[in-house]
Amino acid sequence: MNLFLIRHTEVEHASGRCIGQSDVPLSEKGKQDIFRLVEHLKPLAPQRLISSDLSRCLMLAERLGEALSMTVEAKSAWREVSFGAWENQSWDDLHAQYPEQLEAWMKDFVRIAPPEGESFLKLQLRIETELNALKESNAETILVVTHAGAIRAALSSAIGLPLERAFSIHLNYGALVHLNFKSGMWTLENLNNILLSSPCDQPTTYSR
Repeated sequence: MNLFLIRHTEVEHASGRCIGQSDVPLSEKGKQDIFRLVEHLKPLAPQRLISSDLSRCLMLAERLGEALSMTVEAKSAWREVSFGAWENQSWDDLHAQYPEQLEAWMKDFVRIAPPEGESFLKLQLRIETELNALKESNAETILVVTHAGAIRAALSSAIGLPLERAFSIHLNYGALVHLNFKSGMWTLENLNNILLSSPCDQPTTYSR
């Protein structure tokens, strides 16, 4: 089974903000890039098309679904990590309001969750459940439109990437990861970070 995970396109006003499950809109560039990605993704001809239920993913998934005459399976389980009470706030404000909690989280984001949010370990377990379910699918090719954190969590589960090292993998907007499941194991076939003309120029952080 071939599993393709693609990150959504550019969102609006993301720089310097803590954005996880907030339903932020795409930028104008992000909207335009959808057309380019659809043309690239159509030849993959997936039998299943799954998406995070947040609008920044659904816009790409629904346009691809129209092009392929497919129904999109929108699933909240493929959302980005939840930042809880920190959602959609600037990192500067968080440093001022939650200095001790933020410092603790930055030292151990794997196990420590933001207030009312989830840790990276909890995100990984959520995504691992989805990966295990996909193993039972009869589809030969599945495409999932999702988020950078969810993709990193999937790689951690699939190929044993240590959670602490998950952010050593940079994922541009529109990055495409190809995993293959065969003979009881996952392999990483490809990671394409340059599908779009101008890659994401923001630092790779847990905020996206």
